[in-house]
Amino acid sequence: MVPVELVTYGGVALSGALILQSIVYILALRRQRIDIVDVAWGLSFIAIIAAMWLYKPPQSAAVYIADALVVVWGTRLAWHIGKRFLRSQRQDERYTQLMAKWPKQFVALQLFFKIFALQAVLATIISLPMVVLHVYQPNISWVAVAGISVWVIGFIFEAVADWQLARFLQQPQHPELMTTGVWRYSRHPNYFGEMTMWWGIAIMSFATPAGWLGVVGAATITWLLVFVSGVPLAEVSARRKKGWQAYARTTSILFPLPPRRN
Repeated sequence: MVPVELVTYGGVALSGALILQSIVYILALRRQRIDIVDVAWGLSFIAIIAAMWLYKPPQSAAVYIADALVVVWGTRLAWHIGKRFLRSQRQDERYTQLMAKWPKQFVALQLFFKIFALQAVLATIISLPMVVLHVYQPNISWVAVAGISVWVIGFIFEAVADWQLARFLQQPQHPELMTTGVWRYSRHPNYFGEMTMWWGIAIMSFATPAGWLGVVGAATITWLLVFVSGVPLAEVSARRKKGWQAYARTTSILFPLPPRRN
């Protein structure tokens, strides 16, 4: 039986994400740029934490640390994507192509529920380890230390991968594919890092009786990145670039591994 407090905190978390996404939805309509929702992805998790703090501030040092880790991740990701959004003068083609398949009636409502509200729901599901931690308030333990350590590994991978790719793209003349640095060991080290961070938070939730919900959250972000919106879309784009076949043959798709012989 799921404790009532878990359901309550889940509702609070969803409310925080929906409020943030509703504000971003209004901005998207005004700017006519639906891809601003990408900037809001990391901010949604910060809104979830803020909502839970407003409902009931945590008392455990482990929860303070977990909240700080998620805020650091969400802020860095929003800043990274936000810079890209501001540099671009056109909407991301993914959203243009997606909306072209929709019925022509009630487009504004479809936008809200199919993109912005959906993102709020997904962010809430992924945040389930945070919900669990806020409900049970576990103390610092070896489980928390293990989770924090895994999170740090993931954060380093994502931050370094994004930094290396940004420097690569700033070069006046560069190859079509980024194949150096951490990208030499994984075709998608940034996604590997993001998954790893959430598994770190999930491990922290193992110190509670509802740690299985933490697994649900981490498994959801893993499924999204591996099968839906992360790796598949990036692979489709990369296949058009020169040198892709050799790169794909020698480089692990996700988990960093030594390059294979071509």
